[in-house]
Amino acid sequence: MVEKMILSTFKLGPITARYLKDNRGHVSWTIYPTKRATDFVLRTDTQVHSLVQAKLVQDAYDKNFSNGVSMYRSATTQSLTYNKQQVKEDSDTISVATYLKDHWDNTYIHTLCYHKDTAYLGVRTTFTNESDAVQHLALLSSFCLSGLSPFTDKNPVGQLELVRFRSKWAMEGRIERRPIEDYDLEESWKASGLAVAKFGQLGSMPVRRFFPIVGLTDASQDVTWLVKLAGAASWQLEALRLDDELVLTGGLPDQDYGQWQKTVEPKASFTTPWAYITVGSGRLEAVAHNFAPTTKADKLPVVFNEWATSWGKPSESSVETTVAALKAHDIDYYVIDAGWFADKNGDWQTNHGDWQVYQQAFPNGLKAATKTIHAAGLKAGLWFEMETVGAAAEQFQNTAHLAKKHDIPITAGTRRFWDMRDSWVQSYLTGKVIETLKTNNFDYLKIDYNDSLGVGVDSPEGLGAGLEDLIDNSLKFIHQIKADCPDMVIENCSSGGHRLTPAFMDITDFSSFSDAHESSCIPLIAANEQNIVPATKNLIWVVLHPEAEPDEFIYRLVSGFLGRICLSGNVTGLTSDQWQTVDAALALYQRCAPLISSGVPLRFGPDVLSYHDPQGWQVAGFSDTADLKTAGQVLLVAHTFDQPGLDRAVLPELGQGWQVQADFGCADLALDLNTNVTLNLNNHNFGAHVWLLERR
Repeated sequence: MVEKMILSTFKLGPITARYLKDNRGHVSWTIYPTKRATDFVLRTDTQVHSLVQAKLVQDAYDKNFSNGVSMYRSATTQSLTYNKQQVKEDSDTISVATYLKDHWDNTYIHTLCYHKDTAYLGVRTTFTNESDAVQHLALLSSFCLSGLSPFTDKNPVGQLELVRFRSKWAMEGRIERRPIEDYDLEESWKASGLAVAKFGQLGSMPVRRFFPIVGLTDASQDVTWLVKLAGAASWQLEALRLDDELVLTGGLPDQDYGQWQKTVEPKASFTTPWAYITVGSGRLEAVAHNFAPTTKADKLPVVFNEWATSWGKPSESSVETTVAALKAHDIDYYVIDAGWFADKNGDWQTNHGDWQVYQQAFPNGLKAATKTIHAAGLKAGLWFEMETVGAAAEQFQNTAHLAKKHDIPITAGTRRFWDMRDSWVQSYLTGKVIETLKTNNFDYLKIDYNDSLGVGVDSPEGLGAGLEDLIDNSLKFIHQIKADCPDMVIENCSSGGHRLTPAFMDITDFSSFSDAHESSCIPLIAANEQNIVPATKNLIWVVLHPEAEPDEFIYRLVSGFLGRICLSGNVTGLTSDQWQTVDAALALYQRCAPLISSGVPLRFGPDVLSYHDPQGWQVAGFSDTADLKTAGQVLLVAHTFDQPGLDRAVLPELGQGWQVQADFGCADLALDLNTNVTLNLNNHNFGAHVWLLERR
């Protein structure tokens, strides 16, 4: 009989981590809110599910009909036994390293890192080859969290919900919350036949179909666990159940799923990317906010990006006329987007890679454009898609330095891809990107990336490991840019939101939220991404045109209050009345900057089925506390879509006692604050309003 005991417990701010060990030496771990410590239940009828999942190529798969589906509980994993645990603490961090040994005497270190005054944990795994022979890993997890849910001696039916964030181009972040039973994540009549819900992404655009995030909500206990992977390239996540415990695990894709294999030389080590984990009670967006940095800004600089102004055809003259229209307003950056290199022989999608300034568009070079921008008191930005090459560029034929699969250059549409592992490529891009930025006095770099390398690239270790190495070198080049241009503000973009992952967001200043430039679903996407991207980093398109109806004009401006405003469009044609509307919105936006930057996201409204033709309504925004009943200040950002379906929407979660400090928006969308906060929708199609409220 297997006996289970508590190995150790660590209180890490609002999170408690508990490690369990059985009498065979297997080790698992779980986490729960520190305030719920007395509710923890030690299950004696379930297995210890190892906190590290690994498979060496020579070892067997598990027997539970999982071969070809999952490498969970491989013979490697089942051989892992406890060696020791080391705890280190300094003024900023606490780390817990749990050492395990496999039946080949290799060492595995499960590292937990907690930065004090935060509300999340970092987890990763290190494998050390202790033998005298080369070892080949087919799987090594970044994390494996079990014991879910730890508050009952039996998980009640219908109370555990799996949380995922779906994504497609220009429709990012749709939230999927379904009972685990919908995924067949139930135990069978005995602990046999592994239940698996596995998802992931293969390629160099880590956000496709799904974000690398998984969550679990115990509705009976009002507790939600969330895990996000660093997500540089390919990844996988799995929810599994063999007995009455639910298990979440993931990291790099395994050999079967993502053609990933890692060769580790004798006495050498390999460490996985980080996974980030949190747990909390209350609204999903409040728990997700645990990952956000604790920053409070008095001002949120506004970006103008001319993409939806010139649509890939910028010029020196267009910069001059647009800057002249902008300089009298509270706008901080002017970004020249794609096309500054596109000549008569190709457009921006086919002509990039040689990075020669199109002289007919910029007869005096880029420096003249930055001079115009700076003279107006704005900072100047420039677009690069530096990792790829267009079909009309000379470098498209430079196959010696391009990424290959089976010795053939990888081609996706009109794009090929630099092999970022190549020192020649790094040198070439240093000259073309970094020197262009420095020579022409740019302050801001927008990095774009508009197609995927696919499953992998040629490498002695295999396609998956080759891809991971190549993208690691892309990240290193971004670090080089930051080192060579320390004051450069860098935007992360990949056809909008295809790289909205910690690997890219953590080393850049802003991220493009989507390629939804003029879509009616913009506020839906922006509200979704409140769970994923800090508001201070999330650039939301606000594209303005003089022919827009007043309600449409306001609808777009109000959307920007859910993150960082990124203006674009035909601003040179705006009337003085329209500019007054813009100025009023920007003035309120800056007044709300401290709450937008530091507040806890909130969201109300019915689920919206179609993003292409949305119906219903939404109220999103920010609160100064996670508990809305005790909040002293909230920002409500309301949008109605087609056929809102009702005249009034009551928001009882906010409680009573509010008064309006400031507002902006469509006049017939109003608040009634006499009792509960009530939004008067008036069946208004595609309207918007924003209110800053304070409690009396």
